[in-house]
Amino acid sequence: MASDGFSFLFLGDAHYHAPTWRSAERVRAIAEDVRRKGYAPDFVAHVGDLIENQEAGRPVSNEAGAQEWRYALADVKQAFAMPFFMALGNHDWYGGGTWFGGRDNIEAYYFPFMEKELGKPLHGKPFFSFRWKHAYFLFVNHIGFDEGLDREQRAWLRKSLAYAERNPAIERVFVIGHPVLWNLDFVRFNENHGLLDIIRSCKKVDAYLCGHTHHNSASVWAFGPDHRLLQVNGCPLGSSGNSEALLPIGQRALILNPPPAARGYTKGFRELDAYFVVSVAKEGVTVALERIGGDCVWEFGWVQPGVIEEKRFLGRPAEHALSREQLGGISRARLHLLPYVPEVIRPECAPLDILLNGKKVAELPRRSGGWEISRSRDAFPVPPECIRLENTVAVTNPNREQFAIRDAYLEVELASGETVLTPVCPNVLFAGDWRDLYMEFGLSHPGAGVLHSSVEVNIPEELIRCTSLGDPIMFRLDFNR
Repeated sequence: MASDGFSFLFLGDAHYHAPTWRSAERVRAIAEDVRRKGYAPDFVAHVGDLIENQEAGRPVSNEAGAQEWRYALADVKQAFAMPFFMALGNHDWYGGGTWFGGRDNIEAYYFPFMEKELGKPLHGKPFFSFRWKHAYFLFVNHIGFDEGLDREQRAWLRKSLAYAERNPAIERVFVIGHPVLWNLDFVRFNENHGLLDIIRSCKKVDAYLCGHTHHNSASVWAFGPDHRLLQVNGCPLGSSGNSEALLPIGQRALILNPPPAARGYTKGFRELDAYFVVSVAKEGVTVALERIGGDCVWEFGWVQPGVIEEKRFLGRPAEHALSREQLGGISRARLHLLPYVPEVIRPECAPLDILLNGKKVAELPRRSGGWEISRSRDAFPVPPECIRLENTVAVTNPNREQFAIRDAYLEVELASGETVLTPVCPNVLFAGDWRDLYMEFGLSHPGAGVLHSSVEVNIPEELIRCTSLGDPIMFRLDFNR
């Protein structure tokens, strides 16, 4: 790398948690993998949720959180012999048995740690900037945890980006925070969406680096032919590395953002045990996704912000081709979809039946929480004889209820062991007017209310399709497309 160049590790969502401290094992695995591959990064950028601060669905006490802070901060410094900079995530803010009560531990542990790493005081503000050679780094707080801090941060961010824009010595700008500015296949988790307009106001911004959704992805929002913003989402420590780890985003889930008309680039993996290495030089930036204990599975870069050149992508493409002869050799079939049915179940309610090519194959499950619209996809066994090359799915609505469906596709397994999928249905399907369907997305702040919970923020209107109440939701799932 040229003398003006440097590199850094991009990590996120370590979630250090007693009593197993399994995150320490993964941190050490990353540090060892970095050494084995010959990387020599200048620093670590961690995008938040360093600690778990939660147990059995509730925030832990301040005493338990303090133990996690002490252990995690000591461990990352032992693993990485380099500066360790981090943004605060929502889990870092938990404490005292409440979702917003972690300020005492942040003041006791985070601020002293970061001030030592930075070599300067933070004055109680969980957002900061620093220069590294010709680049400028801005770490932002997870907005919504302190209304006053949110206002201060927005003013600071505008001022800092304006300074970078007019300073010729600053050639590259990176903004680093915990939540995404926009979703890919999650409906929620974009609590920092309120910073999007501020960040995109500076055309020098090379990328916004974030975590929170436990994915590895990169996407470009094209605001115009000469104005694009790259968002890179990384979570090497919270993934499960399942058997479908190398199936690209979009093969098993609907890509929500950027909207189709504004996509400059979208790639990534939902789950993968990996970490990002970002190499920065005046002539360009390269990002490598390194699989822990394996090879680089994805490498891309740019000279001009938002104009991506892909150098390597080892994702396994899904197979959509199915012949008419193979229809008789299907050993197993499943219908995948993600339902959101928020209404309370009344005894007299008739079930919401799922019909495949006119035959009932399942009943739509009911869930009251907004979490499931992001996470819980259902897989319904389907009789193989029901499968066609072109398939019609209908979900009845005898009770005139409001609900939504997304991420629908068919999966068949042939006698040979080969798996074939239909493409994912390209729409979020609503029964009734989508504007009337409240979904519990985002962060509920005691002072500011629910942040970024509206459907229009989470789902582009061009992806939404509505059906009149009482009519069935109907859609096609065809092979060979």
